[in-house]
Amino acid sequence: MQRIKKLIELIIFNGIDKDTDPYHKNYLIVKNLITYMGFLSGVILYFIGRNQNYIIWEIGLYFYILMNVSLIFLNFYKKHTISIYIIFILNNLAISFFSIALGKNSGFDNYLFSFPMISYFFIPFEKLKTLIFSTALSVFCYIALVYFHKNFPSLYTLEISTINLFYYFNSFNIFFLLIIYGFYFNFILDQTKKELRVEKIKTDSLLLNILPKSIADDLKHFGKTNPKKYENVTVLFTDFAGFTKIANTMSPEELVKELDNCFSYFDQVTKKYNLEKIKTIGDSYMICGGIPISNKTHPIDAILAALEIQAFMNQMKEIKSNLNLEFWELRLGINTGPLVAGVIGEMKFVYDVFGDTVNTASRMESSGEIGKINIAKSTYEYVKDFFECEFRGFIQAKNKGQIEMYFVKGIKGNLSLNSDGKIPNEEFKKKYLEYQT
Repeated sequence: MQRIKKLIELIIFNGIDKDTDPYHKNYLIVKNLITYMGFLSGVILYFIGRNQNYIIWEIGLYFYILMNVSLIFLNFYKKHTISIYIIFILNNLAISFFSIALGKNSGFDNYLFSFPMISYFFIPFEKLKTLIFSTALSVFCYIALVYFHKNFPSLYTLEISTINLFYYFNSFNIFFLLIIYGFYFNFILDQTKKELRVEKIKTDSLLLNILPKSIADDLKHFGKTNPKKYENVTVLFTDFAGFTKIANTMSPEELVKELDNCFSYFDQVTKKYNLEKIKTIGDSYMICGGIPISNKTHPIDAILAALEIQAFMNQMKEIKSNLNLEFWELRLGINTGPLVAGVIGEMKFVYDVFGDTVNTASRMESSGEIGKINIAKSTYEYVKDFFECEFRGFIQAKNKGQIEMYFVKGIKGNLSLNSDGKIPNEEFKKKYLEYQT
C-alpha cells in the first residue's frame, strides 16, 4: 500500500518542487495527469486496433506513445513551457491524424471540443498567448477535419464493431476527462479559497501590527483614512541614557537583540494598559493613550505603564550590575493634551501623531532625570488623586520656555498593595472604574 501511495505521488508531483507555490503547483499537477492519460490512451487505442494491420496507424500510435513518454521526462526536468506546447501540438495533430485515418464516426474529432476547455486547467491565466494558441490550434484542426470528412473518404475501412469500439472509448474518455478535471477544478477553487483565507488572516494580522484596527479597516474599505483631531490624549516618550556610549561597545547583532528585548517588553506593557504604540526612533520609544478610540483613563493608564517599564529597567540594571555588565537607564516623559492623529502620505503607511502636545511630551523626557517619570502639569491634574507626585517647579525646556513639571513617585499608599506604591489594590481599581464612567 505504501509503494502504491509513493507511485501515485511520483506520478502526480512529477517535476514539481516542494517550494513551488500552490497556485502554479495545481496547474502542473493537471499537466502531469494529461500526460499520463495521453500515454494510457495511446496504449489502449493500440490494443483496440492492433489486429487491423495498418502500418501507418501503428506508426502513428507508436509516435504518439513515445511523445507522451518524452513529455513525462520533460516534466521531470521542469521544462514546463516546452511540454505545454508539445502537449497541444501533439494532441491536436494526433487527433487529426486518427480522425482522418478512421473517419468521423470514430469520434476522435470530438476531442477538439474538449482541448480548449481542458487547457484552462493546466495553463495559468497569465500565459494568455498560450491559451489563445491552444484554442486557435484546436479550432483550425476542427475546421480542417470538417472539410476533409466532407470531401474525402477515410484512409482505412474498419468493421462497424471496431469503429463503434473506438467511438465508445473516445466518448467515455472525453466524458471522463471533463468530469475528472471538473472535480479537480472545484478542488483547486476550494483549496485556493482556504489559502486566501489563511493569507488574509496573516495580512490582517501584519496590518494590525502596523496600524490601529479602525485605521486599517478604513484603508482596506476606502483606500484612505482622514487624520482626526483628539481633544485629550496622553503621550509618553522613553529614551535610554548613555545609549550611544554603550552601543559603541556592542556588535550590531548584540545591539539589536538588546533593543528588541527591551522594546518587546514595552510592547507587552503597552497592550496591557490599552495604549497605542506609535513608533520607535533609534533608542526612543513612543506610545499614546486615548487614541484611536477615546477614553477617560488614558493619563492613569500611561502612568501605570510607565511604572512597570521603569520597574523592568531597574530590574535589568540590578541583574547586569551583579554580572559586572554595562546597562542602560531610562528617562521617561509624559504630557497630556490635544493633537491630530492619522496616516499621511501614499507609501509605507505609518500611524503618527502631530501637535504641540507631542513636542511637549518629548521635552518632558529630555528634561527629566534618569530612572524617574517626569510629567507635565496637564497630566498631573488628571492623575494627582491616584499617584504620589513631587513638584519640581518650573523647568526650562528647549524651545518651550518654563514648564511646570512633576516626578511620579508611585501609587498613593492607600491605593497600593502593601502600601509600597507599586501595585494597585482593590480600592485603586474601584476608584479607577468610577473615574472611567
